[in-house]
Amino acid sequence: MFILVVLVFVAYIPSLSGQFLLDDYPYVKENSFIKDIHGPIAYLSQEDGIGYEPAGEYHSGYYRPLINLTYTFDYKLWGMSAGGFRLTNLLLHLATCLVLYGFLGFLLGGGPGPFWGALLYGLHPVHTETVSWVVSRNNILVTLFSLASLYFYFKSLREGKRWSGHLSLLFFAAALLCKEFAIMLLPVFFLYHRLLDDDRQSFREEFLRYMAFGVIILAYLALRKNATLAFITPEDTAEHFLRGLHFAPWLIFYNLRIIFFPYGLHYFRVDYPNAFLGVEAGIGFFGVVILGALLWRFRTHRTLVFASLSFMVALFPVLHIIPSAAISLVSMRWLYFPMAFLAIAVAWAFNWIPFPKRAPLLPVIVPGALALFLGAYTLVLNQNLWKNEKAFFTQEIFGFQNEQYLGDLAKIYHLEGDRNQAYRLFQMALKQDKDRPSKKADLYVNYGALLLDMGRSREALFYLDKASGRRDSWKHRSSIDANRGVAHFNMKNFREAIRLFNRALQREPENADFLENLGNAYMAVGRYEEAISLYRKSLDIRPVRVSTKKMLGTAYMKAGNYRQAVDVFEGLPTGVLRASPAIEKMLTEARGEISKVYQENDSKTGVSGVPHAE
Repeated sequence: MFILVVLVFVAYIPSLSGQFLLDDYPYVKENSFIKDIHGPIAYLSQEDGIGYEPAGEYHSGYYRPLINLTYTFDYKLWGMSAGGFRLTNLLLHLATCLVLYGFLGFLLGGGPGPFWGALLYGLHPVHTETVSWVVSRNNILVTLFSLASLYFYFKSLREGKRWSGHLSLLFFAAALLCKEFAIMLLPVFFLYHRLLDDDRQSFREEFLRYMAFGVIILAYLALRKNATLAFITPEDTAEHFLRGLHFAPWLIFYNLRIIFFPYGLHYFRVDYPNAFLGVEAGIGFFGVVILGALLWRFRTHRTLVFASLSFMVALFPVLHIIPSAAISLVSMRWLYFPMAFLAIAVAWAFNWIPFPKRAPLLPVIVPGALALFLGAYTLVLNQNLWKNEKAFFTQEIFGFQNEQYLGDLAKIYHLEGDRNQAYRLFQMALKQDKDRPSKKADLYVNYGALLLDMGRSREALFYLDKASGRRDSWKHRSSIDANRGVAHFNMKNFREAIRLFNRALQREPENADFLENLGNAYMAVGRYEEAISLYRKSLDIRPVRVSTKKMLGTAYMKAGNYRQAVDVFEGLPTGVLRASPAIEKMLTEARGEISKVYQENDSKTGVSGVPHAE
């Protein structure tokens, strides 16, 4: 167990210095719900990733209450540190490997197989996406709790202890509240009864066991429906079902290729083949026949058959026979749960293979070399692909021709100040039309922001108007309105700018940028007191913003509040004052106006000089 933990931990050390990636932002970094501990009802009623959304405006379709709870614990421990969240993922991955090791030992009765099965599972590079991507924690936890549920279920059958059955139910419920994949444990239980349970129970006893799990599933579906307004997935046409069924064998072997021949691993985006009866479909059907023949050949090895069929069962939710909103048919993170069952077959194989006695080190050298290769590949992926978004997007675009991230990489270059490179990448992104409407909306918004910075407000407004209505997200609509407001402000359409800034603030009243923008618009039309109020609110949220302080001081000057203007300007860093001649000029002017007031008071009272503070 110590060797297992050390080797897996070393392979994942580079992941700990990584940053948030992709969906980590909406579901973790920008999710206000995870910043406070809530009651059980609040977690059970919460749809993932919409803590900032008003009711009924947007639905993510994800329901993982326990995952949100773990995010809250992470936030209390680490703050919003990506390294802290990633460390939790790694610790949970290590825990899963240890539980898998114990489960394999219980199932196989010892031997070297459980160690090698758990080690190869822990080091396999296909899991780097799951462990390094914070939001993939749901795959880790559903696997961890499912293995625990299986262990206690099998233990209750072997030893007849009722408390083991109760623990199995408890862990099953926990697994369901992490991800809906746990439903597939029921057919795994059935396979165990048919293949490995020597003390076969009566059908009535077996059915009663299933009923207890069925009640938990019904309760879960009711909670899910309450939170997301859908039981599992949205309804779709029979045509989608038939296509999914037709290409399911091809997807099975696509996933098996990734597992047994792990090369070119990255963030996959796989679509259905163009030809309904093409090479891909033929490979799938031929492969199913071969796999069926092999299972028949080894049918007497019931553990192997159980492991293989359980893997297929666990893979079923990602074969897309049931419609889903996923943009890819294949993803590495979806293999974390099914591969736990494949580890049973691997462990069985290392116990069963008759290594020659003349080479006593061969049983260690062969799996050891395989573990070394997998661990090294995992280390490389953690160092390069999953490090941060810039590295990830660069690898995906230029290494794997995954052009869906052109706009995302362009946004990063824009934020870094490289407008020329950003503009070039945005132009490339606009030429390819493969993205979903929501992704297109993001592209138009980000490109519009670049055009605004380049002073091309009319062109920016064209793309921002195209983005309007393409996404239902409350948060994204507010960003679109804010950017459209900036475009109108730059074109001197102050009334329209004020209207758009106000609409953005209705959705996000605590957004400091929106408050400052609206204050700037009020300044432009001479409504200085309203501008002052908005700048002060913005500084309450973000006290260190220098640009807001400059505008607040300017607003005080325009409104004739010279004392307040001096206080604000004198609070600016010395370097800022030296670099801003206009601010220094206003500060001098404000001090002069204050001096005039004192001189006028002196002439009225006959007292000369300026009063000194005690």
